[in-house]
Amino acid sequence: MVDSSLIPPKAPRRKLCFVIGPIGSEDSDVRIHADWLLEEIIQPVMATFLEYDEPKRADQDHRPGLIDAQLINDLLTADLVIADLSGLNPNSFYEIGIRHMVQKPIIHMQLANENIPFDVSLYRAIKFSRARPKDILAARLALKQQIEATHAEHYQVENPVTRARGIVRLEEHATPAQQVIFERFANLERRLSNVEQSPFERLAHTVTNIEPPNERPSSFIQRPPFQRLERESRSITYFVTRRQGSPPQVLSDIKRDIAKALPSKAVEVSPGNNPKQMGIYSDKKHRKAIEIILRSHDVDYKEVL
Repeated sequence: MVDSSLIPPKAPRRKLCFVIGPIGSEDSDVRIHADWLLEEIIQPVMATFLEYDEPKRADQDHRPGLIDAQLINDLLTADLVIADLSGLNPNSFYEIGIRHMVQKPIIHMQLANENIPFDVSLYRAIKFSRARPKDILAARLALKQQIEATHAEHYQVENPVTRARGIVRLEEHATPAQQVIFERFANLERRLSNVEQSPFERLAHTVTNIEPPNERPSSFIQRPPFQRLERESRSITYFVTRRQGSPPQVLSDIKRDIAKALPSKAVEVSPGNNPKQMGIYSDKKHRKAIEIILRSHDVDYKEVL
């Protein structure tokens, strides 16, 4: 029988840091970017955390077996995932979504000169650049600080999935008064999303779920002060009023957005006698496009006969 005292103690399991993002083929620009991020920023930082093994990237996994199964397993079980969002690679966003489901730490990184889709941009990402040596040091410091934050005693994972789950749980048990608050937050979030998008992106967005404007008192439904234009049965007119406290140039902004989004002959904008009012006249086929623009600005509007 072997003396147990002669058997060396089993080494404690070291934590796994899994790196995801665009990798590309050997010697491609994408691979050079991936190697640069891994070797110049991630590896030097992770070397200071002794409880972790050397960071692993999917192409560095030498285990036999199905690549996609191993990738998903690492996404689900890794103690930390660092995700590179650079290049807006679809596979990377798919992998991020898998990681978000398990509510474990994930750190987002991205090139400083790139814009990220709105749903992901709400969550803090480390912006990095290869332009100057000091940019590398800044990225290393930011990454080290975020890793340390995940080790804090009361740290809680936050991402779009955990947030959505929390909202569902709140709504299931919300009082009527709380439901009103949730609806107002949802409306505000939709308006912020429109602000993030260009007029062309707003029109390209799905327009089949446009909600009707809030009902206004009967005193608001009045004959518009601007000169009424002759209309055919296919045409539509909106009466637009700037809300109190909204930017003075909001009506000019609406006119600019309409001019960018629709052909010049498709719509006519008429100023009212009151500088806070305007009229919009167009063919009914442009109704949804115009309402998207109006809803993205701080105005009241009403379709008038």
